Amino acid sequence: MGCWTPCRFGGCVTADDVNVALRQRFAETTSAKDFRTFQASSIVAGALQDVARDDNRARSSALKQSIQESARFLANTPTVCKASYVHPDVQDAFTDETFNPTSLFTGPQRARLTRRETALLRLLKQKAEK
Repeated sequence: MGCWTPCRFGGCVTADDVNVALRQRFAETTSAKDFRTFQASSIVAGALQDVARDDNRARSSALKQSIQESARFLANTPTVCKASYVHPDVQDAFTDETFNPTSLFTGPQRARLTRRETALLRLLKQKAEK
């Protein structure tokens, strides 16, 4: 495992260090992957805002492009990003012809979250309520 950031005190921060700190602050099951998944999924969910509801080809293209964008953000491959980091409900929203994403992007934005992060939370809530 490599060193991410040189520490002022001579050490370096590793993935294990980050995960230990997260588990101390939040819960035993929390890890950096949770934050990576949230960010990758929100990037993809944000792409729903500009996609035509009745254009399957455009939706498919937007899904592919947004997964590529989230993969670049994570410094990973699109295949790994799609399989391991983008929530399946977000991916399904692109292929579900009956799903209208408009409601995800209307209404107030959650405090300290971006518009696409707020949209992701709304999407997941909608899917959970079904």
